[in-house]
Amino acid sequence: MCRYLICHEPQMYRREPHRVTDAPIASPIPSPSAAAPLSPRRLLITAALAVIMAVVLLPADGPISQWMRSLKPSGDTKRELEVLQQFGDAASVIIVLLVMMALDPARLRRMLDWALAIVTSSLAVLALKMTIGRPRPQFHDPLTFLGPFGHYIHPTKLNDDGTSRIVGNAIGFGNEQLWSMPSNHTAAAFVFAVFLTHLYPRLKPMAFGLAALVGACRILFGAHYLTDVLVGGLLGWSIASFIIPRGLGVRALDAIWITWIDRNATPAWKGEDNN
Repeated sequence: MCRYLICHEPQMYRREPHRVTDAPIASPIPSPSAAAPLSPRRLLITAALAVIMAVVLLPADGPISQWMRSLKPSGDTKRELEVLQQFGDAASVIIVLLVMMALDPARLRRMLDWALAIVTSSLAVLALKMTIGRPRPQFHDPLTFLGPFGHYIHPTKLNDDGTSRIVGNAIGFGNEQLWSMPSNHTAAAFVFAVFLTHLYPRLKPMAFGLAALVGACRILFGAHYLTDVLVGGLLGWSIASFIIPRGLGVRALDAIWITWIDRNATPAWKGEDNN
């Protein structure tokens, strides 16, 4: 039959044998690079901008708070927003940790950087809350700042004997009603957003969108004013942008381990490109 028929495939349809090479397959879409570490100078500039922004926007705190609280979401919308405003807290961090254990175990050590950033941010927020002593929106008194030792007379409620109800000073625990500025939830959300964005840059729109939503929800549910949220967000972003790109959490554990446990151990931190 081959004498009368063409037994070979035409050149354009001829199949080439499959070749296995070690060359990486080029991605058609370049991967975005992680953000550079925040320098001390930029950190101070960010802190100054936060103070200026808070002063400028302070007169708008009351009207914005009243308008947002008047929206009063209900049903499933309220429940879903209450869940989403926990972005950056324990549950969301545990979920991301489990995902990293399954899909990216080599980077699990970078959770130490998040841990150092969140501890630093939380301590800074707590110190500012006790120092500023701002009553929460439930008191409808956005322009009052008591400082650490000022006592606050409740504007609407009285004691059973008819005397003025006094809320104790902001320093110490038990008077969280005077801890409005800054927002710790918002600071934690921005710390987590910086962490996710640094490891996985393509998550940046989602991560920072969720962090901004946390701040909006804190106003919506009457826990904070606008300036509380802005100061908390800038504080969390600044601290995380200084700590996480430098791998300070991993490096701190290296220093502790080599100093106190095993002087011959190999450091876990091998530079940003290898972690």
